Amino acid sequence: MLTLVLVGQPELGERVRSMPQLDQRVAVRHHLTPLSPNETRSYVEHRLRIAGLPESPFTEEAIRAVKKWRFEPATSGGISLSTEIDVTVTFGL
Repeated sequence: MLTLVLVGQPELGERVRSMPQLDQRVAVRHHLTPLSPNETRSYVEHRLRIAGLPESPFTEEAIRAVKKWRFEPATSGGISLSTEIDVTVTFGL
């Protein structure tokens, strides 16, 4: 028996559905939806607590900016390209 976990952009689901032999063997499908504004705030504050900060240094405006930001993968001819992102965030406490 082989267990395979596929994780990817929504286009992966479309591609799997286009292959009936594979599609009929998929037991579970799940789509993650974006976090709500309150969930975003809670997540950021939780990660900061884990990192050792007792309270968030971020303003409400900064949390809204985090919530608003969306990653859009690069495409060529409508096909997603492999992308590597390196984001540096600097802030002082």
